[in-house]
This record gives sequence, C-alpha cells and structure tokens, in this order.
Amino acid sequence: MFNIQTLANEKKQLRNFIDSRLQAHFAKDLVDFSKRVRLEADLEKWRTDTVDIYNQATGKAARWYSIYFDDEFVCSFTMDQKPDEVELLFLNNITKLFEKEAIFFDKNEYIIRDELRKSQEKAAKEKADKIVESAPSEVKQVIKELDNDTTTS
Repeated sequence: MFNIQTLANEKKQLRNFIDSRLQAHFAKDLVDFSKRVRLEADLEKWRTDTVDIYNQATGKAARWYSIYFDDEFVCSFTMDQKPDEVELLFLNNITKLFEKEAIFFDKNEYIIRDELRKSQEKAAKEKADKIVESAPSEVKQVIKELDNDTTTS
C-alpha cells in the first residue's frame, strides 16, 4: 500500500514549488503564498475505497493534488504533469478567480466587501421597514399575520 513518508516528501517538494516558482509571479509583501496557499493530496482527503483513490495509493495512477488560495479552490494536478503545465494552470485559474472577485490579494478587501454587504442588507431592511410603516393599517395587519404564519411554521 502507500507510504505516508512518500506523500510527505512530495508535499514538501510541491510546497517549495509553490513558495518559490509560483510566488515569483507576485510581490511577497502583497501576497505571501506560504501563508495563504494550501496544498492537499487526494489521499489525504478521500478514502481508498474508490478505484481512483485506490489506484493512486497503490501507485497504479499518478497522485492528485489540489491548491487552494484563501480556502478557494484554484486547481488540481497530477504528479506526472510538468511543472510548466501546473504553473500555467495555477496562474490561469487564480487570474479567473481574481477577475470574478472570488479572491483578493489584499486581505483587507475581504473585510471591506463584508462590511459593504452588511451595509446593503441593513439598508434593504430599513427600506422594507419604512414601506411597512407607511402602509395603511389593513396592509400592516396582513403583513403581521404573514409574519406570524412564517414564524410558527
């Protein structure tokens, strides 16, 4: 079966690849991959009772690894892929995630986006409350009954 030391050695090599070769594309003071990029092996995540994972564990298939940036999946690759292929895959996918605003290089942006979302939710609630307050008493009664129906269901 699979030797856990082999997995540890592979992860160490891949970690060095991430922290040197992939990090080289980004200013370390802007984004430090050693702190924000996680690497996981399929053999760590999944049980070996499926054919694909069993084949990885027994060496019949190349082992798969996944890279995450701030807990957002970036890409998966096998150990038999060339470093250039993995590098290109990672750069393409991290660029797409950044463009979709799924990730941010400046960690403060996550806080800003969360505060903005909370502010928008609060404004929407206040707007709805104002509408209810200015509604005729019959409408208020219907809204109250609907609220009671949804809270008791």
